[in-house]
Amino acid sequence: MIAFVDTLREPQCSWYAVLYRVLRAQPRAPAPFELQQRLHELLGLARGEQPACQLRSALNNDGTPLQLCLTSSAESVRVRVLADPGVHVTAPRDRAQVAERALARLVLRAPELAAPCEALLAHTLPPGLDGWAGLPHGPLWLAQGLEGAAFAIYTAGRWGAAEERWARVASWLNAVLPTPGEAQRELVAALSDHAELASCAIEGSARANARAKVYFRLRPGASATDLKIAPLRDPAFQIFLERAVERETLPRSTVVLSVGFSLLSGAISDAKIDLCSHCLPRSSSAWSCLTDQLAAALALSPLPLSPALAQGAHMAFLGLAVDSQGARRLAVYLKG
Repeated sequence: MIAFVDTLREPQCSWYAVLYRVLRAQPRAPAPFELQQRLHELLGLARGEQPACQLRSALNNDGTPLQLCLTSSAESVRVRVLADPGVHVTAPRDRAQVAERALARLVLRAPELAAPCEALLAHTLPPGLDGWAGLPHGPLWLAQGLEGAAFAIYTAGRWGAAEERWARVASWLNAVLPTPGEAQRELVAALSDHAELASCAIEGSARANARAKVYFRLRPGASATDLKIAPLRDPAFQIFLERAVERETLPRSTVVLSVGFSLLSGAISDAKIDLCSHCLPRSSSAWSCLTDQLAAALALSPLPLSPALAQGAHMAFLGLAVDSQGARRLAVYLKG
């Protein structure tokens, strides 16, 4: 046990060391050993293994496999970690097996979501570990909060023939939602006409709060209004985009949208827009100023971004979500 702790305290990779320091500084961070154990589990590392310094992940534009997400609501700021498990493993099938084991450990924390997670894997990924191994950037990403049992699984969406991808989404939603209906079918049809699939996900800690989420990018000539997703009509998105983008045109690859469905009711639960920070270059002070302004304008809790950037973290994404009740969440995603 002591040797394990000592190994973890001397990370070889700067991206890991930076995010570990930022996480340790959070008000509700777990004890050092527990925190490092969680990070290693999310990355799929066995005891004694070090984070790999090879930059092969698609999670961040620089290839690093870890992100820290700070999310502000009207009441509080929450912290979670996203990881690309198994990126340190060279052989594709072995990498897929590491990802499978990391996922299994997470699901144990919220057993109510075992069946929805199984449906996600069955409908949105190629069958079996050999199928997973054929995906060039790995099969999935994982996320976990610093507190509680909540977690998320994100599966790769950009595989197979383009015309089959939205059919997979429709099949998955029919399987996982309690009351799939005409409104859901119309939305998937609109997405297939106007968007490119990026990923599918399950997020939550129990069926009562869990969501099935679909991530996508708009095709050239398409607009978010074509999708008729009610939360996207919230005026907060206009404020968010005007202040964050500050120009008339933006590469479509910069913008990732998502829509969530309640696993309990099947209704749309929320919508989100994420912006790639790499495509919107700003200084650290300018990013801090922007998030302070957005939090104030949207009546949200201030984000502790400035201390994180001062510790060496870098912006990866900036996002805004609005749920079906009009509640808003501002999120920053940091890389090391």
